[in-house]
Amino acid sequence: MAEISKSLNIPQIEKLRGAANYHTWRSIATTFLDIMGVWDVVTGKTAKPDSTETTSEASWIRLSQRAKGFLLLNIDRGLMPLISTAQDVPTAWAELEEKFDRKTPTSLHTLLKTIVTLRYNNKREISAHIEKYDKLWQRLLERTSEATTRSKASDSTSHDALEAVLLPLANSAVAKGAFFLTSLPTSLDNVVDNLTTKESATYTDVCAKLLDLYPQEQPADTNTAFATTSPNKSDRIRRKDEKICTYCKSKGFRGIGHLMVDCRTKKRNIGGNVSAATAMDDVNLNTGYAFPAMESDFPPDSWILDCGASSHMTPHQSRITNSQPVKVMVTIGNGEQLPATAIGTAEFTALLGNGTTHKICLHNTLVVPALRFSLILWRRMAEAGASKTGDLEGTRIMVDTKTVLETIPYGGLEIIRIPSIIGTVSVMQLHRKLAHLPPSAFATLPTHTKGLPTVPQVKGIFDCNACSKAKYTCTIPKARTTKTSTPYHTIHSDICGPFSVPTPGGCRYFISVIDEYSRRAEIRFLNTRDQAPKALLDMMTLAERQYDTRTKVIQTDNAGELTSHWFEDGLAKLGVKHKLSIAYIHETNGMAERVNRTVTSSARALLFDSGLPLCMWGEAVTHAIYTKNRMPHQSLGSKSPLEILMGEVQDVGHLQAFGSPAHVFIPEEKRRTAGKLLARTVEGFLVGYGEQRNQYRFWIPSLGRVVISRDFKLRVITSVPEIITIETTAEQQT
Repeated sequence: MAEISKSLNIPQIEKLRGAANYHTWRSIATTFLDIMGVWDVVTGKTAKPDSTETTSEASWIRLSQRAKGFLLLNIDRGLMPLISTAQDVPTAWAELEEKFDRKTPTSLHTLLKTIVTLRYNNKREISAHIEKYDKLWQRLLERTSEATTRSKASDSTSHDALEAVLLPLANSAVAKGAFFLTSLPTSLDNVVDNLTTKESATYTDVCAKLLDLYPQEQPADTNTAFATTSPNKSDRIRRKDEKICTYCKSKGFRGIGHLMVDCRTKKRNIGGNVSAATAMDDVNLNTGYAFPAMESDFPPDSWILDCGASSHMTPHQSRITNSQPVKVMVTIGNGEQLPATAIGTAEFTALLGNGTTHKICLHNTLVVPALRFSLILWRRMAEAGASKTGDLEGTRIMVDTKTVLETIPYGGLEIIRIPSIIGTVSVMQLHRKLAHLPPSAFATLPTHTKGLPTVPQVKGIFDCNACSKAKYTCTIPKARTTKTSTPYHTIHSDICGPFSVPTPGGCRYFISVIDEYSRRAEIRFLNTRDQAPKALLDMMTLAERQYDTRTKVIQTDNAGELTSHWFEDGLAKLGVKHKLSIAYIHETNGMAERVNRTVTSSARALLFDSGLPLCMWGEAVTHAIYTKNRMPHQSLGSKSPLEILMGEVQDVGHLQAFGSPAHVFIPEEKRRTAGKLLARTVEGFLVGYGEQRNQYRFWIPSLGRVVISRDFKLRVITSVPEIITIETTAEQQT
């Protein structure tokens, strides 16, 4: 075929194989037929001359044969009968259109449905999606243009009515862009919102924006005969680089190429070498072995699940009952030998994730006073019939399908969950009460807050699973800023959203306002982005009245809602200067961006920790803002924003953990008739605070709404401690 094409000087393109590639093939074939000068013959615009015009007829036949030869060379063998049996080339072309592109109302409706229901698949490049959409829209434009031309030629006003209506739409670049935006997934809602706020955004603008954000990847080398799914060396290097160690990151290192569980820096910092030791038998002296690192900074009362020790061990003689003196030397990981003084039954209380507790008894437990923590040997428990399952969040140990112990990851090991209290409240309890405030900020709490119990001392590495899921971010260098000298002289604002799940009130966004002087933050929830200007002006006016000041500068990003003419005119009348950040450089509006990030991260942690539905994100954000305004801030000399504004230390003794279960009192006026025997409270969850000190907000699932009350009682999940004895045999401690 290639030799025939070359000898006849007929171009050869990708062959037509069927309906799948017909429209692509038609566009290319139309172009080449026009270049060859035979397109008018194919479409019938140049009719066959009469037989009396011998020269013209011969010329037309030659062009027709040339066009027919082009079609035969560029279609699949199975389609050749359509062309070869046709009496002339216009008839052959009509046969192809009749087979693959019938101009019927049904085909037009099918084309429209394909355009409207087209959706971008995240697994392929955005450029491929744009190309597919272009082809569909081009088909719509050709279909409407051809039908309208036929209608005008026949002076008909009734035929092709739908095509005539669709033609202006198909010719509009704005309409093409608007329909294209509907094909994008919810993961690109931020991009869609940004584009829809701009007036008359064309299809070209939309494509340029998307290609800037998601550039086309370089094509891979395909010179090989076969492609395999096995990663090559470069793929393995790239995947290794994608691993980020959160421990190294927190210490100021890059932390690229490994995860925290394999972090050598962490193991070096916490001390000790975990290595196996051998057990030795002696006639007069029994020996054992244990794997823990002696310098590790674990809580002193912790029990560690161990797989390499020779027995259960504890340094606390007070935990042992039925003790008997023994002579045993235990070799630990660094080679040091420690004496064991007694053996007996260890008792402690284990806490499960649902709040229930169990009393655990471990027989044949060695007392090793020099150890800093206790060890539970998993092998002994397995011999007693226990089983375990687990994941990255911890391990569950079961006896007869009933969970009796749970562990949490700590320092690369597994610690048994126990209701251990350090001071009046534990670090984790205070961390949850203060909306997942970082423990690094606890040191300043006694000086700049009041009402809290004894603040516990944070030892070692604190790890909150909810915070690890919710707060991990890339490191961005902070720019230096000049701080204002009066409250609300300069405010920073930014819109956050859309959130995937609306609040019960239908809101998907919130706008924040931050005072540069005090760092006090305030938010308003929005149903749509166009509500942002009014909410911003309302918050600015309220701050001016409450703190007897005047706002002079507002810093925002380039969001279309905050750059509209009426908003700019309103600020100009008030004498407020409007500063805009640089497009796509979020650091230039860094204060508002950081606050939004901090608040949404805290809200995610609150939702993960409490287990409340995602629609409560609005309450979680409000809760986080309320707490943040009362917590010490490093840039304020360890004072809180409200302390800067009000001039006094804030009382935070009323703060409670978000999502705490509670019994909320039902006022007598709201009880049902004849309710003397009915409950006087309803079960709910604490989700925030009211305007007054003694007011709290509660989510009542049975009512499906949030209520404000001052009369409540927090529920404490308790259970009767159940004694679970894990029998182990008194074998040799080797």
